[in-house]
Parts: sequence; structure tokens; C-alpha cells
Amino acid sequence: MLFQEAVWILPSNPRGEEQFRRLAADILDMVGEAYLWEAELVFLCQDETLFARIISEVVRGYQTILDALQSLVADLESLSRQYQYNNLKDYFNSELGKRVKETFHTVHKGKT
Repeated sequence: MLFQEAVWILPSNPRGEEQFRRLAADILDMVGEAYLWEAELVFLCQDETLFARIISEVVRGYQTILDALQSLVADLESLSRQYQYNNLKDYFNSELGKRVKETFHTVHKGKT
């Protein structure tokens, strides 16, 4: 059977597993089909490449938010939504994500 509609890859950890379980339940509730597999790469050297891609995407998102926070006219509400979305994909708890969160707190204190 050919599965071509969608394939999602997340690191194997409790957070990713919970997200997949919820997504599968939602799909099944809508009378769709969902299958969950746990897989591992055959060529272990590809692990690093895959992790680098995931991290790179998250870092780009955080950097965009950080740049906007450092501007004088930052839209905190919009940036907060962007942060929440990006944080959902931060499976490795990046240092830049922590820095963005701290910057939010600093900027928010300055506006109140």
C-alpha cells in the first residue's frame, strides 16, 4: 500500500509521542485513517542530518522573533503566537528558545 498523503517525523520522546497520539485521535474522530509507527534510520549518520534540519528550522523561527523583539515597535501579541508555534517544534529545548523567552519577559516588563 502506498502512503503518500503525509509523513511526519519527530524525535522519539514523550512529547512527540503525545502529539502524534492526539493527532491520530483527531483524525480518527473525523473518520480518517491514522497510523503511528516508531522507526529508526538504517544509516545512523543520517540521524545528525535530520536533527540538524529540525534544529535549523526552529532556530530560524526564534531568530526572526528575537530580531522583531529588539525593534522599537514589536507587536508582542503576534510575536507571542509565533513563539508558541515555534516552541511546539523545539523538541531539543534550544538555547535560543530560552533566550527568546527571557527577552519576552524583559520587553514585557519594560512595557508595563
